[in-house]
Amino acid sequence: MHQYYEDNQLAVFSEILHQYNSKFNMTEMIILITSSSLYLLDRKCNIKSRVDLADLREIILVKANACMFALSFAKGLPPLILQSFRRAELMIYVLSQRERSNPKPRVVFGDALRVTLRSGKTLHLDFDKAMKNRGALSATSKKVMETSQLNNFVNAIACGYLEKQSKGLFGGSKWTRFFVVLSNIGLLYFKDVLEPPVDLFPILNCVLVDVDPEEVSGSTTVFRLEHGRKKATFKCVSLSEYEIWKKAVVQLQQDTENKSKTLKAKELARMTELQRQVL
Repeated sequence: MHQYYEDNQLAVFSEILHQYNSKFNMTEMIILITSSSLYLLDRKCNIKSRVDLADLREIILVKANACMFALSFAKGLPPLILQSFRRAELMIYVLSQRERSNPKPRVVFGDALRVTLRSGKTLHLDFDKAMKNRGALSATSKKVMETSQLNNFVNAIACGYLEKQSKGLFGGSKWTRFFVVLSNIGLLYFKDVLEPPVDLFPILNCVLVDVDPEEVSGSTTVFRLEHGRKKATFKCVSLSEYEIWKKAVVQLQQDTENKSKTLKAKELARMTELQRQVL
């Protein structure tokens, strides 16, 4: 695979996938995503199109096919209709690149997309009808759909690849790479984003601990989560990522605690009012 640079940014997500046109004819393409742009290339690595991620307005997850999705952009830019078994991972990555920008792209489950061609003609693309005409959903597609919904990817607060520490041979330790998602239901980590998570770590009542570098061969980018007897130790690839993950965990805990206090205060006020009415 060639390496493509743009403003000194290395393409950090790449995948061979299928692109569909307005008649649902399929072409095998290569997608490359940097921190600011999305490229589509043919199999000979010739660039066919490029769009700025800042122009992304909506991600439509197609109900009729668990691997298909559409990217809708700012006015004047044609949408991209794509199909990939890594749909969930790709979506999370794109959203993470846009998390500090406005407007943020919407993520919806849909059956159709309205497209305005350069000629001015408007097409209504019905995914459900088109894909059902090609046969029933495959077992794999159904599994991907169920897993994506179960994993609650749309509520991802932070995500990325981290190394998790585990016990190795002869009392040592080893590091295993996982795709980690911090969501409103806890910290999920996956060996494969198309499979159920390996585990869910409860974030809300856990303790975030800085790990002494001497414990981890001098690394200064390791943090540990502790919840009772349960512990999980993760290593980030850089100090900046380390700070981002720590901040995200603390922020989630604070936001959840504040919401809990607000709900408790409202419930107390409601009970007090009921007691007053009874008396």
